[in-house]
Amino acid sequence: MADAAAALEQPATRFSNFALGLDAGFCNIVGLVFTLTGAWMADWLGVAGWLATSFGVLVLFWSFVVTLFANRRVSRANEVRFVMRANAVFVIGAAVVIAIPDTMSSGGKVVLAIGAAVVAGFAVAQAVALRALD
Repeated sequence: MADAAAALEQPATRFSNFALGLDAGFCNIVGLVFTLTGAWMADWLGVAGWLATSFGVLVLFWSFVVTLFANRRVSRANEVRFVMRANAVFVIGAAVVIAIPDTMSSGGKVVLAIGAAVVAGFAVAQAVALRALD
């Protein structure tokens, strides 16, 4: 009986780990880029150099958390839900920043919009995974 339950959980766990793993990988890349080059990109993005670098460090810490969740043998619905909600908060926050005039340069807003669209895609994939886990 336990083997049958484990066999039913595997595809859901695999998909949720995949969705979380892609999210973590994207966060690693973005975090490294902003941590290492944030001060140089700051003028083009229309933000302070310390803010771009701090954003990169924060994203790297977040990627560590998501990586831990993605590497679980069996995904936990509450962890997938936590990451999905955090992604939704980021997308909403990005939309607010984009909507407020003079918060960033137009190039910075384009970069933020692209990042928010990718993160929204991860949130959708995690929502699908969550339905299979519940």
